[in-house]
Amino acid sequence: MNRIGYLGFAVSHGSTSSIGSVPPHIADENHVDFSAVKDGLHLSVRADSRHTDSVVLGNMALFLRGYALRPGSKQKATADEIAQEINKSNAEKKDYPFLNYEGSFSLVIADADIGQVVIYRNMVGTEFTYYGHHGNKFFFGSNLAQVVSVMDQPPAPNQQMLPALFLFRYVPGRETLFNGIYRLMPGEILIFDRSGLRLRQVQTLESLMFQHPLSGDPVDLIDDVLGTVVGDCARFNPKTVNLLSGGVDSSYLQLLWNRALDSYGSHQDPGSISICLDHPKTQMDSEYALSAARMLKVNHQIVTVDAPYHVYLWDTINKTAELPNHVQGAYFGLLARALAQQNVSTGLCGEASDGLFCMNSANQIHNAQLLKSMLPFKALCRLGARMFGAIGQEQINFYFNLASDIGNIEDLRHPVNLQAAYTHWSSVEKTFGIEAVKSASAYRRALLKQYGVPNNPMIQLHAVNFLTSSMDTASLWTTIFNAEGLDLICPFLDSRVIQLAVNLKPRDRFPFRKPKELVKKALARSAARELAYRKKRGFGQPIFEWMEPRGKLRGMIEQIGMYDFIEKEVLADALRTPNWFLFTLLCYDLWHKRFIEGRSVSVDEM
Repeated sequence: MNRIGYLGFAVSHGSTSSIGSVPPHIADENHVDFSAVKDGLHLSVRADSRHTDSVVLGNMALFLRGYALRPGSKQKATADEIAQEINKSNAEKKDYPFLNYEGSFSLVIADADIGQVVIYRNMVGTEFTYYGHHGNKFFFGSNLAQVVSVMDQPPAPNQQMLPALFLFRYVPGRETLFNGIYRLMPGEILIFDRSGLRLRQVQTLESLMFQHPLSGDPVDLIDDVLGTVVGDCARFNPKTVNLLSGGVDSSYLQLLWNRALDSYGSHQDPGSISICLDHPKTQMDSEYALSAARMLKVNHQIVTVDAPYHVYLWDTINKTAELPNHVQGAYFGLLARALAQQNVSTGLCGEASDGLFCMNSANQIHNAQLLKSMLPFKALCRLGARMFGAIGQEQINFYFNLASDIGNIEDLRHPVNLQAAYTHWSSVEKTFGIEAVKSASAYRRALLKQYGVPNNPMIQLHAVNFLTSSMDTASLWTTIFNAEGLDLICPFLDSRVIQLAVNLKPRDRFPFRKPKELVKKALARSAARELAYRKKRGFGQPIFEWMEPRGKLRGMIEQIGMYDFIEKEVLADALRTPNWFLFTLLCYDLWHKRFIEGRSVSVDEM
């Protein structure tokens, strides 16, 4: 059963024939429905009652997802309390009170009395919110596949976003792969009424910054803030298990989760879980997770991948209408189902730490800054670049070029543009042309301006990761969990953690050539130093092997349709030597067959 977070409509001019209610196959006792008609406007919303707090007051309903806290409060605000506060604010002609709430949440207000739908996603509400407006119908929801299913016209691909798709393996930002369907961005409020649709940016990274950087030991600060956030998760969602990969982020969350359960006197076994693929390339991943579990003294469950990869890939695309930008993201449905069998309601996930607390690619900026300090004149840096380029030293050539113009983030070779660009560059350039690639990169960089990111290449590097790959990956994984009836909490997306990160002194947040140093120090204080500082694993999958002529995905590869944008030479090269372009094309092909062509494909046919 494909469950939803929430799904809703507003149809004006008295036409209710296209509402049709939410498809009956998802109507059950686990959902709450609201429907009201007044003055020719029909509002209808359905939400998953297990992970949605809701209240209905006459012709007005409020649906709250995630957890929202008033500033300084330890208590989670309820939908009823927020609704009462809204009524009071309306009477006093004040702005919505929830705009300054902390936590990680999104909410929907459907008010037939005033003919209005209000949707808000805080900085950062973990799950996606999608919306569209066609004719007299406004529609919205947290699952893109469900939103597409209630459109009044056949869905069409968003052709202008194809270059971005093949650069980043998904479409970041406001646009989606569907023409006319958009994402509500974090910190935005959407208002729809008879006058149309309006968007307002309420929160940005800039708005979360204090006038002066935080003082005090940064390790104490991160331990205190993240400890509080994880402690709140333990109070609000005690039936939670951590997704433990063995990396520093998930290990630190496990440490904090253990601590939180102890502080509340819980006798619950904290537990942890991870995925295991039986392949030589991935066998060490399980030992990596198990060794972390042993050092943290938790019982760890390994869920074995028991079907071919295409089964999980199709399931993910079919249930979310999104393409996984990480290969292993297709396994999250399997993880969620394993947790559901244990009566677990929520997963705890360490995604989004990279964009906050110094990622590995920060070393590129540090190296270039060091070179620039030694060779302060651009001409010297460019001379060095030419010299090392002439003898084939491409990496050193890269650093000299970067040092010569480190603030020029429009250069496609700049780390800001390379960050989370999971692609085969030459294939994308040959397919769409260099101008389209530049345009796609500029589209993503525009988020930096939208969120008030300062003109500092190190901060821009991390912000472009956080505002796209980090939060969008977490949101997709949340959607996958929701589709299986579970929730997913990502503490690094809590507004309090984001505010901490953006207010740290740059030298503390981005120590020279020491990625994740703050998180590592915080973990090493209370756990084995070996756990914090051991070599990082990449958690890769043998995807190229599977796409080779005798690989497990080759049959699907050979069934890829011919699309107008495909260059035969590029496809031929990718078939000979599988690359990321071919993987993205495979995902796009499955998406196109399911949602554009309307095929009902059985995995047995693949």
